[in-house]
Amino acid sequence: MMCPWLKKVRSCGDFGSHSCSAGYKSIPWVTQMKLLHIDSSVLGPHSVSRQVSAAIVDRLRQATPSLDIVYRDLTQTPLAHLSGSHLAAAQGAPAPAELGPDLAASAAVLNEFLDADIVVLGAPMYNFTIPSQLKAWIDRVVVVGKTFKYDANGPQGLAGGKRVIVAISRGGYYGAGSPAASLEHLETYLRGVFGFIGIPNPEFIIADGIQVGPDHREKSLANALQAATSLRPEATPTSSAAVRLPAAADQTTDLREAKTRRPAHPG
Repeated sequence: MMCPWLKKVRSCGDFGSHSCSAGYKSIPWVTQMKLLHIDSSVLGPHSVSRQVSAAIVDRLRQATPSLDIVYRDLTQTPLAHLSGSHLAAAQGAPAPAELGPDLAASAAVLNEFLDADIVVLGAPMYNFTIPSQLKAWIDRVVVVGKTFKYDANGPQGLAGGKRVIVAISRGGYYGAGSPAASLEHLETYLRGVFGFIGIPNPEFIIADGIQVGPDHREKSLANALQAATSLRPEATPTSSAAVRLPAAADQTTDLREAKTRRPAHPG
């Protein structure tokens, strides 16, 4: 007997996770891809990392119009930093009533991350590392038993299979060989965190030197936006690629000027 929903399945394919078999032909269900977009800069529309992360999302949306996109602004809806009460609740202790909303937010943030096929993250450098509000988010997604576990061989990541793209903005120059390289705790930290939970190859688009001067900022932002529009559209992860902007020749020319500037919040 012919499957009664064959005609409808052929036209839209929207029947659960099973395939419909009719007349020797199986029609598989196609799952909608999910993208999680996170911003963490406090600078709003003046932020470089926000502009680049938005360009990345636009590129992927244009390639896959059916993307299901979830957006979280960590400055508009900040997460509390972990406390002893959070850790006790995670171990099964009764949670104070006032902690209830924050524990619900923790669960929502973790589920957003687990459900995502693609994660796009805007991450500015603040005093050589990530913003504190981004650290609070990381503390909610790096969870034993959910995104990693320990066994006889040590820690094992459980969040593999996601494509992670990070838009980084930095006020000076922190690439390998630069005088400030030892102070780079943004890209290196995020690469380590995602690797720990099973995502060994996050992709980075990096806008460097945006506090060196207006011309450097303009060029760095323009190149980063161009790099975002050139991203491959597939959702699957790939080998890591970091794009550092401006070009190396510009970095060499401006390292002396960059060294004289105090740490800033480039956004």
